[in-house]
Amino acid sequence: VLVVAATSRKDILDPALLRPGRFDRQVRVDVPDKVGRQKILRVHARGRPLDEGISLDDWATRAVGFTGAQLKNLMNEGSMLAARRNASTINDQDLRLAFEKIVVGLRKDEDRRDDLTKRVVAYHETGHTLTGIYAAAHPNVSYVTIRPTTSGAGGFTLFEPMGDGEDQLPTRASLKDRMMVMLGGRAAELIIFGEDGTTPGASQDLAQAQDLAKSIVTRWGLSDIGPLGGMDGPQSPAMADMVEEECLKLVEEAQEMAVACLENHREELDMIAESLLKDETITGEQVLVQVGMKEAPEATKVPVEDPPLVVAAEESA
Repeated sequence: VLVVAATSRKDILDPALLRPGRFDRQVRVDVPDKVGRQKILRVHARGRPLDEGISLDDWATRAVGFTGAQLKNLMNEGSMLAARRNASTINDQDLRLAFEKIVVGLRKDEDRRDDLTKRVVAYHETGHTLTGIYAAAHPNVSYVTIRPTTSGAGGFTLFEPMGDGEDQLPTRASLKDRMMVMLGGRAAELIIFGEDGTTPGASQDLAQAQDLAKSIVTRWGLSDIGPLGGMDGPQSPAMADMVEEECLKLVEEAQEMAVACLENHREELDMIAESLLKDETITGEQVLVQVGMKEAPEATKVPVEDPPLVVAAEESA
């Protein structure tokens, strides 16, 4: 008798199940790497008419972390979007919109928010965008929008994957930069609207920053309290207080870094926010041109890249 079982939560299994003679042969199945994603996309692209400009290799790079089912869904959604516009082929824009739907949800057809809410979201997303641009160790901005989505995001900023899209070995500096970008939206709200004008739109950003800070302290041993690791389980009250204090310090430092960055680039903050209020969506290339980091090519409002790293403002922003 051969018994086969599968789980995505091995950590909560009864150890008795894994003893020799029971489920002692274990096969770990991770999400596909870049080569795997390329092969999966080619399988699901068979029989689908693609524009000549589409590079499945590029999409394999962008779709970091996607499972096989998500890659299949990407091609299916792209096909449906092409069919809706009565096109004979799937173009890159179809796949971009399909990617966006999978990652952050569909954009709403109508935006009924008042002008103040739109202004808050514009500055919030500009905060993420500019801190991402000026951070030394952070992926480039793909595009930023203040169009709300059906998932509840009031706007979002997408970043390009670094390198070939595979996991990079993070350093303490790059992790702190990442945390700063997470809090860039809240920092922009503080600068423009003051303490009393900040919104709950940064709640998701704060949760992500706190989770990252906890990993820095308790998993990777990269904080000032020393080389601690493997501390996901119960802790003594004294140790728990020390960890909580260190995590709070890291988050506060990241917010201070974000505020300092945006105050040093206040003119760019206002400029990009106004562009978002006018056009709703601008590409990373357009942002670089406006801040003087790149020469102006022929402008386009079509998003250039759709990477997996997403920093989103919530609808309440």
